[in-house]
Amino acid sequence: MKNKKLFLGILPFLLSGCYIESQPPHKNKDVTVNIDAELVFNTVIDENAAPYARVMWGSSYYHFPEGVKIEEKPVAGDQLWITFEGEPTESICYLTYPGDCYLEGKVKDYGVRQTNVTGINIDLEEGGTVSRYLRSHYTIFTNYVVLDEEGRYTPLEEYNGAGTLYLSESLSNEEYVCACPEEAQCAPCATPPYIVGIYAYNPRQAK
Repeated sequence: MKNKKLFLGILPFLLSGCYIESQPPHKNKDVTVNIDAELVFNTVIDENAAPYARVMWGSSYYHFPEGVKIEEKPVAGDQLWITFEGEPTESICYLTYPGDCYLEGKVKDYGVRQTNVTGINIDLEEGGTVSRYLRSHYTIFTNYVVLDEEGRYTPLEEYNGAGTLYLSESLSNEEYVCACPEEAQCAPCATPPYIVGIYAYNPRQAK
């Protein structure tokens, strides 16, 4: 199947391969692009090994403008923001999986917002499972547990390992659900955390 080009200033979208959310473009205003770090599975397959998972910006191979350097390994749920002077001069994704995305423009500033990573010890009742426990306490947006830093993983429904699990939250989902209009008085958001990464190790300490 041939790749297709999408010009994101015209078509904001959420499709397999790429997701870019930006403010409405305007020639005389700064434009901030937000890109979520997401777990992508089956990115490397060896005939003699299990498939691997990796964290990628927007589920894609990203080509960022010159000067944007991200040295720290991201965790699922982190959010990269890039502020351009005016709209990006080029913003294109090829819809493969993982995607292949190009972002160009005059960068004013950028940074990474780190999500919350919480370690929990699960005390299962007789007949209980890790999957059932997590789904009863959190909003789960992943079906796998990442087992180690190399990216081995297993289905959540089959995982019953002992020890600590580390859960990473989605900043963008929580911001959307818990948004409070300007000048409004809103009660604290009571929605369960939106979990996009489940790890059998602490991903913040991984190298």
